[in-house]
Amino acid sequence: MSFEFLKRLCCSLAASGDEGNVRSLVLEEIKDYVQETRIDNLGNLIVKKKGESTRKYAKKILVTAHMDEVGFIIKHVTDEGFLKFGSVGSVDPKVLLGTRVLVGKEKILGVIGSTPIHLLESSEKSKKVDISDMYIDIGSNNKEESLKHVSLGDFAYFEPTFIETLNEIKSKSLDNRLGCNILINLVKQSYPADVCFAFTTKEEVGSVGARAMAYYVNPDASIVVDTTTASDVFGVKEENVVCKLGKGPVVPFMDLGTIYNRNLYKLAFEVAKENNIPLQTKEKIAGGTDASSIQSSRDGTETLGVSVPCRYIHSPVGICKKVDLKNTEELIKKIIFSILEKNGVG
Repeated sequence: MSFEFLKRLCCSLAASGDEGNVRSLVLEEIKDYVQETRIDNLGNLIVKKKGESTRKYAKKILVTAHMDEVGFIIKHVTDEGFLKFGSVGSVDPKVLLGTRVLVGKEKILGVIGSTPIHLLESSEKSKKVDISDMYIDIGSNNKEESLKHVSLGDFAYFEPTFIETLNEIKSKSLDNRLGCNILINLVKQSYPADVCFAFTTKEEVGSVGARAMAYYVNPDASIVVDTTTASDVFGVKEENVVCKLGKGPVVPFMDLGTIYNRNLYKLAFEVAKENNIPLQTKEKIAGGTDASSIQSSRDGTETLGVSVPCRYIHSPVGICKKVDLKNTEELIKKIIFSILEKNGVG
C-alpha cells in the first residue's frame, strides 16, 4: 500500500475556506474514474460514480470526507512586525509555542512565540498562555516590512511534516487527509449502483460546506469518513481514552453533534464481523463531524460515521497506524456493498 499520494495531501496547505490546493490534487487523481464532477459555490467537490448494474436500488448513497485542516489567520501586525493571529478551527494553545508555521501566499517561515519565561513575573509563570498572548515572528524589523509580505486575512499553517515508518504515519493534517485518501481509493473501485462521493469544505468551522453539499445531493444514506481522537496515552483514564490505535476503524453511536443511525451502526459491526475486520466504537461522547449537518439536510438522511483513530489531531504532528487506514477503507467498501445489496428492488 503506497502512501505517496497521502504525503502530497498532507503536505498541502488547505485551511477552512482555503481548500483549493487539496481540491485540485483530488480532482486530478480521480477525474478518470468518475462520470460527473461538480464544484459548488462553497468549494465542495461532488463526484458521481456510475454503477455497472442495470438493477434499480432504493437508496442513494453518499460517502464524504472534509478537505480542510485547522490553521491560523492573521488579524493584526504590531509596530515591531510581529503577526497577531486567530485560530481557524479548534486548536489547543498548549501545542503552539515554538511551533514553525508557513504564512501567507509567500509561505514565509515563522515561529509562534510569546513573552519569554525569563521576563515573566512569578505569578504569571503558572498561568495558561492563550492564543491572544501569542504572535508569529517572521523575522521582520517593523510593521512596514511585514506588510510587504503578509496581509491581514492571510492564512498560516503548521509547517508540513510527513514521516512514514514501518507501521505508522506521522504528519500534520491527518484530520482529515486520511479520509480524503480513503475516499480517493474508494472512487477507483467499481460498484453495482451509482455512488456519490463528496470532498467538503469548512468542516472545522461548523460543517458549513457539508450542509450545502447534502442539500444538493439529497442522499438516503450517508457515510461520513473522518479521523477521531485516540487518547490511549499515559495519564488518561480508561473511560476518556475514546479509542485506541491499531484496534481498527471507529464507528460512533453518538458525538456532540450527531446521534448516528442505529441500523447503520449495527450493520457496520455485522459487516466487520463477517469480514474479520477489527472495529471499535467511540467510548466518549465528544467531538463532531460533517454528519451534524448532513443528517438534517432536506427531510433527513440515515447517517453513519466511520473514523480512523489518530493521536494528537489539530496539532503540528499527528500519528496513525497504517493497519487502521487499510481496515477503515476495507470496512467502508464492504458497508457500501451491503447497503446496496439490502436495497436492490429490481
